[in-house]
Amino acid sequence: MQAPNMGGTARGARAEVTQAFQYGLIIFTLTALLGLANAKQLLGALDRNTLLTHLHSGTLGWITMGVIGIAIWIFAREREDLFAPVMLSALSTAAYVMAFWSGVFILRGVFGLSELAVIVYWWWFVYTRAGGWAGIRRLDIP
Repeated sequence: MQAPNMGGTARGARAEVTQAFQYGLIIFTLTALLGLANAKQLLGALDRNTLLTHLHSGTLGWITMGVIGIAIWIFAREREDLFAPVMLSALSTAAYVMAFWSGVFILRGVFGLSELAVIVYWWWFVYTRAGGWAGIRRLDIP
């Protein structure tokens, strides 16, 4: 099966798709390194904040950036400039991850809300580009 002709390879993809995946890979690298350090006890026992960073950078960090890249790949309009929303999403996601590492509860709440805003924005992006719920229900793999 062949990918749809919408920039089906990384080389031919929109710049924003590549950008979202690259930011996601940076966050994934942090997740993988923290997981390795925890599993091998390279730095001794990791504190709770570091473990929460590992958890949240995985569940809402790199996965969110990957989903953003896929949403752009499938739903973006041809000449739509999405550089700023992707950059803001990446910065918000990175701040969210770092807030968990800091251990400051207020920062976790503030950047948790900003990450929620990012997720709601990209849901709205998909919803409007797909033509509402009826369009989303019609989505399938060709």
